[in-house]
Amino acid sequence: MIFSLEIILGDFAIKTFSPVIISSVVASVVTRTFMGNHPAFEVPSYSLVSAVEIPLYVVMGIALGGYGVFFTKTLDAFEDFFEKIKISPMYKPALGGLLLGIIAIFYPQVLADGYETIKLTLYGNLGVTLLLLLIFMKLAATSLTLGSGNSGGIFAPSLFMGAVAGGSFGYLMNYLFPGVTATPGAYALVGMAGMVAATTHAPITALLIIFEMTSDYRIILPLMVTVVFSALVAGRLFRHSIYTAKLAKRGIEIRGGKDISVLKSHQVREIMDENFETIEASTPLAEIFRIIENSSESYFVVNDREGRFRGVISFQDIRSILSQHSLDYLVIAQDVAQQSTDTLNHDDDLEKAYKIFGLKDLRLIPVVNPYDKNRVIGVVRRDELIDYYNKRLIDTLRRV
Repeated sequence: MIFSLEIILGDFAIKTFSPVIISSVVASVVTRTFMGNHPAFEVPSYSLVSAVEIPLYVVMGIALGGYGVFFTKTLDAFEDFFEKIKISPMYKPALGGLLLGIIAIFYPQVLADGYETIKLTLYGNLGVTLLLLLIFMKLAATSLTLGSGNSGGIFAPSLFMGAVAGGSFGYLMNYLFPGVTATPGAYALVGMAGMVAATTHAPITALLIIFEMTSDYRIILPLMVTVVFSALVAGRLFRHSIYTAKLAKRGIEIRGGKDISVLKSHQVREIMDENFETIEASTPLAEIFRIIENSSESYFVVNDREGRFRGVISFQDIRSILSQHSLDYLVIAQDVAQQSTDTLNHDDDLEKAYKIFGLKDLRLIPVVNPYDKNRVIGVVRRDELIDYYNKRLIDTLRRV
């Protein structure tokens, strides 16, 4: 439930919270009815042994943050590698499977979800040498699998890598600080949460997932410290999570459940309207009223006699003087035009236009000649930009 709210939607409002809770509860009840009510991992009773351990868990969180970013970038690099290989797409998964098989001959623990290996790590039944090797072997195996186009997930490998990395760190801490540190299994358990937080940038999700999978609350303090520092470091080193990095490469940047950069790859010239109505700066107020009355537009570009840009007039600008007919031939367009209005160049990206519309609450932005800022060559309308945005977003999501 928290996964979908924190990572995908980014919204904890009651209107989104309620249906997610209901669906999660129903799914959990049905599953537990048929499969039993027991945790995914039966773990020993781990807890904080000494206050000295808190800084150690901070260090582990920082290390896992870097490891999570390394995993994200490695997976991205493998995807790029397989995309560039000049062979038939049908052979790429086969090549990935072949390379994975070579690794599995020597390290069969990397196959499947790895839950059995995780259990051995949580009980401290794997040697430190094997744990250190599995840190990199599982990363390579997962990257080969997903990068070559084979089917696989991110969550279980993250748990695996977090467990072996945390277990390795635990062995080191036991060697350096015997008597005041928990067993390597405790660090493996916390490491699972730290790695999930690093790859997903979702510390609350990582924290609660470990609770649900172990039904153990006693190691809450180390868990909280580790996931926070892991997520913070990962976010500083690389702003995209493992779930959004691929979308970002396609021009889709999801933040808070919403795409904010699909417009970056499109320019103003694509929706710029070169047929727009203008009003001469010396036009009297009475004539402006007639122009507005006979036009479907509500915003007008104001130019002087030489065609130089002097501002923008909107119906809102003159609404307050509609009834003051004594001003009909005293006030001219230049007197009421907004002369400090924002403008765009035709090669600006549409995200810039979108931000201006949001900040200034405009309905129209003039597009000026890049070599002569006093010449308006077109306009961008807010409604047209929003329509264009929606179409591009749908088209992009269909290709993902």
